[in-house]
Parts: sequence; structure tokens; C-alpha cells
Amino acid sequence: MNVVISIVTVLYLINAALLVIAILLQSGKGGGITGAFGGGGAADSAFGAQVGSPLRKVTAVMATFFLAVALALAIITPKQKGLEGDKPAVTQEDSDKQSGDLKEKPADSKEAPKADDSTSK
Repeated sequence: MNVVISIVTVLYLINAALLVIAILLQSGKGGGITGAFGGGGAADSAFGAQVGSPLRKVTAVMATFFLAVALALAIITPKQKGLEGDKPAVTQEDSDKQSGDLKEKPADSKEAPKADDSTSK
């Protein structure tokens, strides 16, 4: 299973690098932020009729593959437990044991030694 995860992870990283390159190679629409609010022409809008360049189609396929592989990795990768595992930090037994220890031990009646007053003269 580890070999499969390693291969899929390598494919994922290669796809991610190629996806970044494909996105950076695309030419901008030139509309800036006005294109997001309806400016820059209707043909360039995100949902309008577009003539897809081969680079855009490759980018869309790579992005779909990227998301599919990310989902597959999330499913097949074994779940790691926290530092303490599934066990809570303090169990009821630990709590009872600690409170029992406090009840059984008598308070220490020795006082702290007093400071020597001869040094303060």
C-alpha cells in the first residue's frame, strides 16, 4: 500500500508543477478587475461563449486530475493519530488515582527553615 501511495504522491506533485506552468503560460484577458464585473466584453466572461485554446483544455484536464488525485490521496492515506493516540490525556482512572493519592498522604507538617537573621545586620 505504501508503494501505491508513493506513486500517487509523485504523480500528484508532477501534476501540480505542470499545472502551475500551464497556468502561467496562458495569456491574460487584459480586462483586469473590470472583467469580473461585466466589463471587458461579454465574450471574455467566465460563463460566456469561449473558443477554447488547446492550452486551456489541457489546463482544465490537469486541474480535474489534480482534484481527483487529491481526493484519492485523502482517502487512501492511513489516518495518523495524534501524539497521545485516541486515548484522552487524563482518563477517569488516572483522575481517581491522583485524587486517592492526595487523600492517602498526610500533609507534611515540617515548616520551611527560617532565614538566618544574622546576615541582615
